Amino acid sequence: MGILPHVLLQLLKAAKGVFVMNAIAKKVFILAAFSLVLICIFHMDQAFAASKSSSKIACKRSSNVSYKRKYKVASRSMVSSANKVDSNSIIRYAKNYLGTRYVYGGSGPGAFDCSGFTRYVMGRFGIDLPHCSYDQFSYGVIVSMEGLKQGDLIYFATSGGNMISHVGIYIGDGYFIHASLQGVEISSLGSSYYSSRYVAATRLIT
Repeated sequence: MGILPHVLLQLLKAAKGVFVMNAIAKKVFILAAFSLVLICIFHMDQAFAASKSSSKIACKRSSNVSYKRKYKVASRSMVSSANKVDSNSIIRYAKNYLGTRYVYGGSGPGAFDCSGFTRYVMGRFGIDLPHCSYDQFSYGVIVSMEGLKQGDLIYFATSGGNMISHVGIYIGDGYFIHASLQGVEISSLGSSYYSSRYVAATRLIT
């Protein structure tokens, strides 16, 4: 039996004697009972809030990261050099989907959103990524913008603030392929829009 039902039961039992009390005693009893119920409700609400908070999974995280920080990569998500997967193969495969329409939550092959596109392409080469740009950021090793190589994932804050909300695949020479609102396209990393919203990059292949 929960705490609140137990307390109420006890209060109901005690209420049997209220009718023989004088007016002052009745007021004191009612005030005490009301206060006790409020305290129980408050503690139950606090417990529920704590439980809800601990179980919530966020999809976005702050972009205030250190480029020297390395994130642990699950073995299923790192392509070994022994697998003979090169970045050129990834880029060629990704370009097959140029022009594919954008749909929020799209995971391909007929429609993509940004993380759905990177997940689909990388999955073709044995790299299993989650369908969320923020969560994808946790995979691989962070590299600097100056050290970008073909096949690296690059992340942007396109929804305001400093929160990762967009991801694409670097294809070299300052360009990347991604699923924008216009569909899968190639954009310049040097454009004013993307250069001002660039957050970081991660490398998934050796």
